[in-house]
Amino acid sequence: MMKRWIALALVLVPVMALSSLGVPATAADGDETEVTLTMGQPTEFAFSPSEIMLKNGAETKLIIKNAGQVKHELMSVFLSSAWAKVLIEVNGVETEVAFEELELEPGQQTELIVIPQVPDHVLDEKGGKAEFEFGCFIKDHYKAGMKGMFIVEGEGH
Repeated sequence: MMKRWIALALVLVPVMALSSLGVPATAADGDETEVTLTMGQPTEFAFSPSEIMLKNGAETKLIIKNAGQVKHELMSVFLSSAWAKVLIEVNGVETEVAFEELELEPGQQTELIVIPQVPDHVLDEKGGKAEFEFGCFIKDHYKAGMKGMFIVEGEGH
């Protein structure tokens, strides 16, 4: 039994270390992509990861959770623009939502489905990738470093 725990630790510790170093999170290969965005980690006023890679036109399940001790929010011009379709699943039915901001109390989490729809000419002009900032704009949280970047990558780049 002890050998299993040691083997598990040898796998998890490097993965956890990479996520805390600011390595961009990418959606997994395959049909279903999933990324977890954690508020309040590795410090109270941070997002982990601070960069999230998204494929243009592909669905990504974005799990957002507040692991901090205070209320946090997620705001992004990208998610509220025509360049992103945001869906929420209720009782097995996906419904498009108008996204402005998402506030979560400590311990809360939610899931969104994000489908980037950045025009090809915009991606081409930006070398195949477009960056969109996100942050927590509760008083002083952003100033303390609570911000990150959605990076949308086009096909073939």
